[in-house]
Amino acid sequence: MIAHGVKHGRSLPDTAGWFRSIGFRQSRLQAQASAVAEIGSGALLVAGAATPLAAAAVIGTMGVAARPVHAANGSDAPDATEHLFTTTWRTVL
Repeated sequence: MIAHGVKHGRSLPDTAGWFRSIGFRQSRLQAQASAVAEIGSGALLVAGAATPLAAAAVIGTMGVAARPVHAANGSDAPDATEHLFTTTWRTVL
């Protein structure tokens, strides 16, 4: 999560453009929020601090990604959805 957030943070214009292309209306704001949430939740998980909050942020981030990105790319098949949530669950653990 930290690396993904840093990537988003270092390329905010590109991330915002990509978010806009998948239908996000406030793409710049959402790119910034995504970077902060990913870096923050990853750091909290690594530190073992505020684990329920950090885990909720990871699940929320993956939930947002599931609809416009993964479902649009054919990942709405039961196996793919199960994989997405299993991967998220393992990340949280």
